[in-house]
Amino acid sequence: MRAVRPALALLQVAATFGVESGLVSADCALRCGVVTREELEGMVGSRRLGNGAANARTVVEHADPGSESPGETRCRWLLHVLGLPRPVLQAVVRDHAGQFIGRVDFLFEAERTIVEFDGLVKYTDRQVLVAEKAREDALRSLGYSVVRITWKDLAHPQRVLAKVLGGFRAAAAA
Repeated sequence: MRAVRPALALLQVAATFGVESGLVSADCALRCGVVTREELEGMVGSRRLGNGAANARTVVEHADPGSESPGETRCRWLLHVLGLPRPVLQAVVRDHAGQFIGRVDFLFEAERTIVEFDGLVKYTDRQVLVAEKAREDALRSLGYSVVRITWKDLAHPQRVLAKVLGGFRAAAAA
């Protein structure tokens, strides 16, 4: 039986369908331990990538197991494409006393802005929603601006840019 190594298959996704699709696959595979960064790097020069080799190289450069969902990966890639600074993924935020407040999807440290990708799956009941609102209030009380990006927003890059830049301005004014 003929088979393709997972690292090559992931890069073929990028070569065939583009960087965003390749990143979604690569981020998940890295996070789940299916491949290592070294394996991806070792396959990036494969002749089997054809005209998509540049996309594959971009995926290897940007793949990050810190993105915990396809939505977070797509959001992270869009933030990059928009020319925004590179955020810290899955950053832990504590209050002034060291008390854990939460772990956030994207933290722009210098801009004191948090970006959360909302897939809406986690809001299973009222109690979860109330807890999320309290967490967001606690983050804002520490001087952070909180920006929420949804699946629908990803189709409108300029909307995402406006939201994030608005978050930067709000944090700077606080």
